Amino acid sequence: MFKVLWALLVLVGLAMATEMEQPIELRGGILKPAPSCKRKVAQNGWVKFHYRVRAWGADQPYENTFGSEPVELKLGRDKVMEGLEKGMTGMCEKEVRRILIPAHMAYGELGLPGMVPPNTALIYDVEVLQVQSPFASPWFWGGLVAIAIAYVIFDRLAKSEDQAKAAKYMEKKKQQQESKKDS
Repeated sequence: MFKVLWALLVLVGLAMATEMEQPIELRGGILKPAPSCKRKVAQNGWVKFHYRVRAWGADQPYENTFGSEPVELKLGRDKVMEGLEKGMTGMCEKEVRRILIPAHMAYGELGLPGMVPPNTALIYDVEVLQVQSPFASPWFWGGLVAIAIAYVIFDRLAKSEDQAKAAKYMEKKKQQQESKKDS
């Protein structure tokens, strides 16, 4: 009896899910929270992740990296679907999130021939494996220190040059006053 009720509930749920309207704005929900959130996906940061994606209303994914190599990219630099980039922003390392991407933030009116019909939303399941923020890179901090040192050096050079010009001007002014007194 319980199995029959459970099967009926699953069928009703599936029927309702296929009849649901596509999202018109970006949505996301956490499927598995991260054990700790020390690093988050941010703009200009490197991220390594697995994903599974299917078109709205489709049962099977048309792309899945969970059984193969993860994807590595830099957000803000590499060409990434707008909806995926915005949906991943703020994710923690080791978090799994489902992202519902509306058609206009996915493939839009063109779709993806043979895989995604035109004007169809996408459903991404994303697991972030590793995040490297630009602020965590030693090259970032080394560059920042080098810029600060260069600024201090050039600032001091400019000030010493200004002081030399001011001293020269004052000397010239003093000579002009002395020559006026002598005449």
